[in-house]
Amino acid sequence: MHGKHRHPPTQGAIEHYNRTIKDYLNNMYIEAYNKRLKFDLNKELSKSLDVYNNTKYITTGFSSSYIFGSNDKALFEKVKKIQLKAKNKLIIRILLILKIKKGYWLKNLD
Repeated sequence: MHGKHRHPPTQGAIEHYNRTIKDYLNNMYIEAYNKRLKFDLNKELSKSLDVYNNTKYITTGFSSSYIFGSNDKALFEKVKKIQLKAKNKLIIRILLILKIKKGYWLKNLD
């Protein structure tokens, strides 16, 4: 997975991907260790990629393999609208948090 240079959103996506795969592999290692089984990193890495690609996103309700494996332009448009709506909600939340913090700091400066 590659991100755009100096583009924080893609870097965040990559960090999320890496953390998800790392957590999955860590859980599988612990499970194998507790059951006294051999841990095969290549096999588990392959399974983790399959799990990651076929897990539905909370925002869109679709898995990445379903979205990118489809030629349905209506699906792409629907996903774009859902992502834009989620992005706008996030921006509003951030602005509210900043407004609350700014108000808090302004009140305490007196």
